[in-house]
Amino acid sequence: MTNPWEEDWGYSEEEEDSSSPWEQDWGYADDEEDELLSSLDEPIAEEEPEKGRLNILGGIKDIGKLLYDIPAQTKGSIAGLLEEEDPYATHDWRDKWREAATGRTKQRLSELTDEQKKERLATLPIIGDITRKDIAETSGSTGFSLASMGASLAGGLAGSPLGGYGAIPA
Repeated sequence: MTNPWEEDWGYSEEEEDSSSPWEQDWGYADDEEDELLSSLDEPIAEEEPEKGRLNILGGIKDIGKLLYDIPAQTKGSIAGLLEEEDPYATHDWRDKWREAATGRTKQRLSELTDEQKKERLATLPIIGDITRKDIAETSGSTGFSLASMGASLAGGLAGSPLGGYGAIPA
């Protein structure tokens, strides 16, 4: 009976080498190994990304645009929720609404220069910097949040005493 390791992996006990596993596996001598391992003890200097300047007025302007975009983004989110099994089978109103929402987000991002994208609206203790780019990217999320909150509120209202079927005693 043969050793399964010898058959599968080509390893046998006769072939053992007396050199260190580091030299055998990686081709480094012991002194190079010590040099590499000692370099791991040195702290790595992390560069902090350059912070943009504080621009509260620009951030407020972007929030106004975000609020203006809510109807288009909400329509796009509703269309995405109502999409059929094969969304590419037909090009209908759902696709137009989704394309309009995506186009609006791309438009808002393209309106900002690279320097403006780094500008900060605020710096919060746990969250960190809120940049103008963050606000521009958030518009799609606000539309989806509004669409899902609307569905939740409608379901809650239907099940409450104010709603139709929730008010009927059992």
